[in-house]
Order: sequence, then C-alpha cells, then structure tokens
Amino acid sequence: MRKPRAALNAVAVIFVAVAVAGCASGDTNQGVMHRGRHHHPHPATGAPSQKPGGKPPRTDAKKPAGRPSPVSSTNQKPPVAGLDDSCTLVHHPVRVELSISEYPRSTWHIRRAIRRGEPSVLHIDREVADQHRDDSLAGIPTRDGMDRDEYPLAFTKEGGDGADIAYVPYSDNRGSGSSVGGQLRPYCDGQAFRIKLTP
Repeated sequence: MRKPRAALNAVAVIFVAVAVAGCASGDTNQGVMHRGRHHHPHPATGAPSQKPGGKPPRTDAKKPAGRPSPVSSTNQKPPVAGLDDSCTLVHHPVRVELSISEYPRSTWHIRRAIRRGEPSVLHIDREVADQHRDDSLAGIPTRDGMDRDEYPLAFTKEGGDGADIAYVPYSDNRGSGSSVGGQLRPYCDGQAFRIKLTP
C-alpha cells in the first residue's frame, strides 16, 4: 500500500507544479499584451499609435520653411521729373558761356532782354519747353531765314508768356541754343544757371 500512495503523491506534486508554472506563464503574457496594446506601430508610417485621450506622438520631422514675404515697396519714393542718378544739382547758379563773336544776334538779344527787366538767373524746367514756346510766340509772325528767339529761354521756369522776342538768323539762334543746351545737359531740372557772355 505504501508504493501506490507515494506514486499518487508524486503525481500530485508534478500536477501542482505544472499548474503553477502554467498560471505564471499566462499572467506574464497577459501583462505584456496589456502594456503593448496601445503601442503597436502604425501600419502606414511605422510611428507609435496614439493613446485614447493622450497627446500625439512626438516626431523629429520639421515643418517646411515658409516662403519669405515679399519686400514692401511702400517706402520707395516716386521718381522726380528731370532728377535721377545721372544728373547733377548744385546750390549755386552754374555759369554757361556764350561767345559774342560766334553768336552776335543771340547774345545781343540776351543783353537787350535783361536790360528790359528779364531775369539774368534762370532755372531749368525741360518739361514745359513746348508749352512755354507756344505761349511766348503766340501772335508773333514768322520771317524767312529768321527764328523767333525768346528770352527767358523756353526750357526754363521763367520762360513762357510775356518773354522777350527777337528775330535772329537760323544759324545764330540754333547754334547758340545747341551750345547752351550742351553745357546744361549734365544738370537736373531745377538747376539755376546764368549765361555769361564772352568775346
């Protein structure tokens, strides 16, 4: 009778040990599944999935840099007529020389006009030249071989209606006009100048 009882006891011990081991193994697996249940990788991105009610997973991806905003042009100054980087403007009247021997009639007319009260200092204003010429020559008849010369000059602020008019030969008038215009070409509108008569 002792042998069967011992055998039964041994079988019972083995059964209990197997049962305990099985329970421990099952609890461990359940715990692992529970902890990893909300952290399965996303099927598309591979990133951890978000817990219910939690914050989005942190990633190292950077947002694309936005395009720089265009530079505002509201501070740009509008261009000034006759005034740009290529012209010169000085505070004192510049001297323009005109030869009496080369342009006798033109220089004679300048002297006469100033004696009659026209200004000796003039200011460049090229944009009004055509209008001033029309105003100053209105009602003055033409003559063959002659120009109707005006002083103050048509391209100056002082020119226009009421200017002194004289008949001057074509070559004299146009030669003197070319000389004065060439000497004033580097200067901006608004520049003051004075015609200096030379021998």
